[in-house]
Amino acid sequence: MREVNVPDIGDFKEVEVIEVLVKPGDSITAEQSLITVESDKATMEIPAPGAGTVKEMRVKVGDKVSQGTPILVLDEDQADAAPKEKAAPTPEKPKPEPEKPAAAPSPAAQAAGPMTVKVPDIGDFKEVAVIEVLVKPGDTVAPEQSLITVESDKATMEIPSPAAGRITAMKLKVGDKVSEGSTILELELEAEGAAPAAPQARRPKAASAPAAVLPEAAVPPPPPVPKEPQEVAPPPRGRVDKPFRDQVDIDSFDFLNVVIRLHEKLGVDIPEADYGKLATLASTVDYLAARCGVTDKGRDR
Repeated sequence: MREVNVPDIGDFKEVEVIEVLVKPGDSITAEQSLITVESDKATMEIPAPGAGTVKEMRVKVGDKVSQGTPILVLDEDQADAAPKEKAAPTPEKPKPEPEKPAAAPSPAAQAAGPMTVKVPDIGDFKEVAVIEVLVKPGDTVAPEQSLITVESDKATMEIPSPAAGRITAMKLKVGDKVSEGSTILELELEAEGAAPAAPQARRPKAASAPAAVLPEAAVPPPPPVPKEPQEVAPPPRGRVDKPFRDQVDIDSFDFLNVVIRLHEKLGVDIPEADYGKLATLASTVDYLAARCGVTDKGRDR
């Protein structure tokens, strides 16, 4: 048994529980939303730290909670017979360590084979639009790497990969409508021993393009004149149009904290409808500059 408490939610204290998303007897997965809390600045969902069965709820709608407030009691999933043996010696609560291999799909990842990746539980959202496809067939992906971005009338969210492997087929495109259970792509899982082979497969692709073709193509257009416009191009400042959360390695909960900190530091009220404009670092800078009235000249300084 494990008591699940409210994690670090920044400077917020005594925030109100506006929604309880689970009940005693429910089986939950890691990162599944448990409750929704609301402050005067933001609404956020508190995720489960692990998988298991809800035994007892400690909060209800209308309660005020802060960091460390008990949310529920969770009977965590473990290997078939192991839970009974581990449940007896209650003092051995430091055994969340064996839970890590249980929660992590490492056994599945060790056996190479095909896997159909579907849209996970995204709450009450149904038929949300795919606004960005971040991978393509042939790409090698890592666990938790973002695959697609979907958008509802309330929020924008990225769907991560559940495992490492190579994409063999995409099953959707930008503009499609998806719900929980919709197929995203087909993934060829990597065996643990075959993992080093994946980066090797990527290198030939990157090397083969510039190997013979680019040098020859680069010789005919010798005029240095077109290179001068490329020096004027630095205003983009070499930004990589890569998802914001991937660049700074944060999850959706941390992203909400970033939005809150920006509001506190810059005095910019960022509505939930504008979260999609913070998809990349470049778009975030442009959005904040526009909201703060900073011109391109001011930013170049």
